[in-house]
Amino acid sequence: MLPSYRCRCFVACMVVGLWVVTELSGLAHAKNLLPSSLPQPVWEAIPDPIVSKRPVAEYSEDSVTLPANSAWNVWLNTPIDSESQRVGEPVTATLATDVFVKTVRLFEKGDVLLGQITELYPPITGRNAIVKVLFFNLQRQTGETIPISAHVKTGLPNFVWGGELTPGTENKISIHNVMGIGEYNQVVKGGKRAEGAAVKKTLGEMMTVVLDEPITVIARQ
Repeated sequence: MLPSYRCRCFVACMVVGLWVVTELSGLAHAKNLLPSSLPQPVWEAIPDPIVSKRPVAEYSEDSVTLPANSAWNVWLNTPIDSESQRVGEPVTATLATDVFVKTVRLFEKGDVLLGQITELYPPITGRNAIVKVLFFNLQRQTGETIPISAHVKTGLPNFVWGGELTPGTENKISIHNVMGIGEYNQVVKGGKRAEGAAVKKTLGEMMTVVLDEPITVIARQ
């Protein structure tokens, strides 16, 4: 009986051993199949973020808006004389300095403003002559012309030179009677009024020109 028992034990051990070997072989085979049967993650180096830096402005390509009420110093190229000039006559002036918006140069010293006399009243007894000049274009030294709308800063709300009352001029009340309306009062100038003087501005005189409207231009270095 003993040999038969040993024989059965031997057979059982062989069966168990064979099962273990088979399982291990199956695991090994599954392990070998795993890389080819499942998608594998692809690891790529993440580059450093690219910092977007605006390059130094190319002034010839930048569009810049100059706001209204911007003031420029200019030299007068056309002498003004209310005794000899008429409305519509041309007037020019030259920029005395470069014009910048922050670091962007819009216009250069020497660029020319083109305008004309828009109002002119000769002197009369009790009042000086009146002259008004407006500018409608700016001409760069390259020949490019840029439309503008600008007036001369004169210290008066209507942007004119002259118009001051002469010594001895007084305001007096004149009473008028109009049929169907009745009496109304009118302020008139009276007194021992002196004769008015002409408006004269000399060649090269410095003055300030102020933009009435914003302008958008291509800047340049």
